[in-house]
Amino acid sequence: MEPDSSKGVEVPNDGDPMVSFEPQPTPPPPPSTQPPPPTQPPLPTPPNDDDCKRELLLQLTQQKKFDDAKKIIQSLKNTAAPLRRDQLLRTAVHYSAMDPSGFELLKDLTELVGAGCLATPDRNGVTPFHFAAQYLPDNAWNTFINPLVTESHLKKRDNAGNTCAHYAVREQRANDGVILSIVHKSGPRCLDVSNEIKETPLQLAVKNCTSKTVKKLLKELNPRWLQEADEEGNTVAHYAAMNPRGAVLKVVKKVGDPVLFWSNNHKETVLQIALQFCSISKSHLLLKKAVAKAAKLPGSKESKKLRQQDSTGKTCLHSTAMLSDRQEILLQAVELGKPLGPECLAWKNQAGSSVLHVALEHGRQSEPASTEVLVKLISKSTKDVLAKVDANGNTCLHIAAKRRDNHRLLREAIQKCGKDCMFWPNKRNQLVMFFAIGVVSSKELEEALKNDIPSDDFGNTLLHYLLQGYSSESVCVGLTDSAIEKQSTTDILEKIDILIAFGVDPLEENIAAQNFLHWAKLPQNLLKKLLTDFSESHGLKALYEKLDCGSNGLHLVHTYSRKYNLEVLLEPLSKLSDLKENRLLSLAVSKGDNKGATCFHFACEGGQTSSFRFLLKKGPNISVSIKTLTDSELSCIDFAIDRGHLEPVMKVYTEFEAKALQKKGIGSKAASNAARITLLRLVDPIKKAVSLPDRVAAQKALASIIDQLSDDSTACRKGRRGLQILERAITLNSTKLFRSALKMNFVNATTERLLPEFLRCQQHRNLELSVINCLCMGDKIGRHGWVDAFSELSVIDITCSHSEHYDEILLDLVLTRQFELIPASINLLIRLGPEIDKLRSQARGKHATLQELYRKVQEIAVNSLEELFASATQKRQRELLFEFLQGRIESAEGVSGPKFPFRTLNKKIRHGAVTDMIEEADCNEIFATDCIYSLVQQEWKTGRRPCRCSTCSVSNSKQSSEDCCCRCTREFYSPRAKFGTYCTFFAFLIIYFTWYTVDFKNSFAHISTDIPLIFYWLSFVSQEVVDFRRRRKRRSYLVCGRLCRWPTYFEDLLNFLEWLVIVFLLVGLILKWILLANSLPLTAAYPCQMVFSVAFGLLMFRAVHFLSLSAVIGPVITMLWSLVFNDLLPFLAIIAVIIIAFGVFFFNLLFSVTGVNTQSTYYNSPWYSWDATVAAITLPFNILFTNFEKLEFGKTLTNITIGKSAHTQGIGVFENLMLFLFMGW
Repeated sequence: MEPDSSKGVEVPNDGDPMVSFEPQPTPPPPPSTQPPPPTQPPLPTPPNDDDCKRELLLQLTQQKKFDDAKKIIQSLKNTAAPLRRDQLLRTAVHYSAMDPSGFELLKDLTELVGAGCLATPDRNGVTPFHFAAQYLPDNAWNTFINPLVTESHLKKRDNAGNTCAHYAVREQRANDGVILSIVHKSGPRCLDVSNEIKETPLQLAVKNCTSKTVKKLLKELNPRWLQEADEEGNTVAHYAAMNPRGAVLKVVKKVGDPVLFWSNNHKETVLQIALQFCSISKSHLLLKKAVAKAAKLPGSKESKKLRQQDSTGKTCLHSTAMLSDRQEILLQAVELGKPLGPECLAWKNQAGSSVLHVALEHGRQSEPASTEVLVKLISKSTKDVLAKVDANGNTCLHIAAKRRDNHRLLREAIQKCGKDCMFWPNKRNQLVMFFAIGVVSSKELEEALKNDIPSDDFGNTLLHYLLQGYSSESVCVGLTDSAIEKQSTTDILEKIDILIAFGVDPLEENIAAQNFLHWAKLPQNLLKKLLTDFSESHGLKALYEKLDCGSNGLHLVHTYSRKYNLEVLLEPLSKLSDLKENRLLSLAVSKGDNKGATCFHFACEGGQTSSFRFLLKKGPNISVSIKTLTDSELSCIDFAIDRGHLEPVMKVYTEFEAKALQKKGIGSKAASNAARITLLRLVDPIKKAVSLPDRVAAQKALASIIDQLSDDSTACRKGRRGLQILERAITLNSTKLFRSALKMNFVNATTERLLPEFLRCQQHRNLELSVINCLCMGDKIGRHGWVDAFSELSVIDITCSHSEHYDEILLDLVLTRQFELIPASINLLIRLGPEIDKLRSQARGKHATLQELYRKVQEIAVNSLEELFASATQKRQRELLFEFLQGRIESAEGVSGPKFPFRTLNKKIRHGAVTDMIEEADCNEIFATDCIYSLVQQEWKTGRRPCRCSTCSVSNSKQSSEDCCCRCTREFYSPRAKFGTYCTFFAFLIIYFTWYTVDFKNSFAHISTDIPLIFYWLSFVSQEVVDFRRRRKRRSYLVCGRLCRWPTYFEDLLNFLEWLVIVFLLVGLILKWILLANSLPLTAAYPCQMVFSVAFGLLMFRAVHFLSLSAVIGPVITMLWSLVFNDLLPFLAIIAVIIIAFGVFFFNLLFSVTGVNTQSTYYNSPWYSWDATVAAITLPFNILFTNFEKLEFGKTLTNITIGKSAHTQGIGVFENLMLFLFMGW
């Protein structure tokens, strides 16, 4: 990589580190803002500091200012400090060796730091020895480098396996003297060293060196090396064939003629490669050798290999025919005779094209010399060769007729094959005459028409081809420039008359439903002249009146909108049509698939930006615009998208509309954005979001509503009528009305934007306020006001605020958002969640409908986020997506956004990013999307700390966030880093607390052991307080059928455990201090130790929270948590019923109070009731967990004791019956 010489010199700051050939990246110097230096630039003022001098030395050598660098060296000769390295680990020695003009500096640097600097590798393993072998001249290498370089240096490889010998011959300007010197010093064996792609210096040498050098190297050649091949199978002979100086002849002379037929992995022979690279004379010589070798042994391997096809299906002559400047070799091949001769021009490739086909296709059409060669090839060919067809059935004459220089080629072919060759057809029934009609004379045309000439398979007649020139495959392209220049309008009109006179129907249409005038592809100015002549001739004008409209309903003005600049052709078209220009441009297609389409549609379809720009200028004077739709509801933008012309159309419209808005005083950027938004609304129209009824059904649905509208003058306007229909659709919750209004264009983005003002006017109508006064009133209606009318969320907010049953129309309103679909859906989720909980708490049974709406809206939000994330395939696109979701895209004024309005749970309007809305909605399905998961992962790693440099601005599309200069700082403050720090301290606390509670003898004796716990307690309390303030926002919860509002802090049950830890830890410390203050012994500290143990146990439960954040353990904990609450607790409830039932029965059966001595002290003590309750609960557990074998009760009737003596009759029933029933249960 050569350094950029346009960069200026920057003196480094004092104190920069200095290394001894160790990696130390140096920032590149900034672009120079100074004027170009004179021929001999003055010496920069050298800094006093040696570090700065070495930095300056490196920069000067990078900029190839070697004379200035030499002056810097003069002041460094008395120091022994090492040289600096740049980001590629290159020093000034490397850059000096990379340029012949740096040779003197290289000598000074070697004298300064020693010869060892020449063997220092850079990041790619390249040493100055390698660069010197490539760039320095022969005399410099021999006089200076050769005495210093050793055999080990010459054998040293870079990271790609290249030695100095590779570098000496790696380019076409190879250092012949250097490679010979290297061979002399290290022996011929250095020529056989392979690099990573198995290239040897010998292969590169025969490719790039002169023939004289190649001859010398071949003398040292081991014959075995000729057989060695690289990764693609190329041998030394193949590389020699790539040498334009004919080195392959030296190889052929040494090895023999059979080497010409050696093949590589692509089945390319040495001869095939040589014919593409060697000079014409040397190629002729090689071709003669190959023919001579093949002629000696007819049918031999060599003879067959002359026609061998490579992996792409080309023979050696096909490869030559594809190069226009080498087609002269084909003439020599024809003259050599068998196995070549004229028949070799008929050899076919894998695609079925002959050598002559390929030569005619690739020969330069604007060079007389190339045409002359092709004429000679046709003259030396036979009729059979010219009649050979390719895969499409085209003969060589079909290809010749499509060329600009077809006149000479066809004349020569007619002499060779006769006039009948003009009627040769291809597989599409296209005659040579069709493509040659532009160059035949009128007399020749009349003679040709005596034969019956049918239409081709596409329905095109000779009239179509007359104005077309030539047709490829299924779409005609156009008459060539050279052929057009030889024709005049008079000639074209004369041929039209001849063709019509001989029975060619001018009204006949091809399969594209276009007559010959619609199918025209003449140059624009010639077509204008032709149409002008049509308008001036009465007969031709009468003919035009039959041709102007095709059977598909397209007028010529529509057809030419696709292909030409309408501004040029409009005048003659207007005269021919007897229509004013504006009226002509306003015409719409009258029938067919494109019914209703205008010039706008076809100009966009053809990508004709000149016509599109002209139509935009004419916009105020014509009755159509870019918003005009066809009967199939397609806009001109749909036509552009269908043909892949959206970008140029959008560029033209944005520029045009922005200029118009700027004239009204709008800023350039705002004007461009407004124009782009207008066009984007057509790219994704709201009508495509929902299934619309047909026009008849829509008119019927709206008829009753329109009849009921007021009769005042303002109600007659379509805009106000649309507002009234939209209001009625929202009021009635009718998707039928809303979709019908969309179909009939009553509702659009403008209608929705005016709806709030319209409703204000409706509200104040009873006060007899004028519309103007209503529009000037404040924007607050109701307690909390409305969302800004310019937001697409406004109509959804109005619907939610003023209707109780909005489940049907709301889904349509969300789907028809064009730019704010995701915010609209999430905003609606925020509104629906509390409403569903409210209905459930009231037990009104109406929440099921809203739940279904919630599910559908949730699916819209999830699918939108997933699709948006999946479409952002590039890294920068995803970064931009995340910036959008977080509202971090900065405008030119420094304002971050976008921010969207939404209502919080307390009904207040708040503006926030999409992520803020997602947090407010608290929807698990949205959090589980790949988009939000990836965003959270990124935030987890880098945090939300803003970048403090300018390299990561969104406008810099080529800059990745990984290149941010403050990335490390941001990661240091990231949540992951903070969490890691917190986990580390928590682990140390657990270890310390474990010792504190276990070794209580020592920890109790000293109050200093409490200091870590005190600090942790203070930190813990502050964390909980901060967390509570951060999550203090109140949210509605449905608890036991009642709607409660609690702070979100209490959602997490672990928070309760954390406060218990705080309380127990504080109680334990206070209790310990009281015991120490009273000088009580350790035996009295048992309660204190138990309190600390409880705090420790609760703290260990809190550790589960850390484990839940692990990607591996977290899902397991979540699954167990769900298992406990969803499965285990219901199961335990059932078990509890069984335990209690059997426990009470067993207790009364065994320890009935009827057999207790009521006069005993135990019966009358307060512990009897406690023992009875414990026995009733624990008895089933003792039986259940196999302790029944240890239950041995005495038998008595009057002195029953709980747990010891049981009732005589009851113990029998228990042991013989009930015990087995319980265990079986």
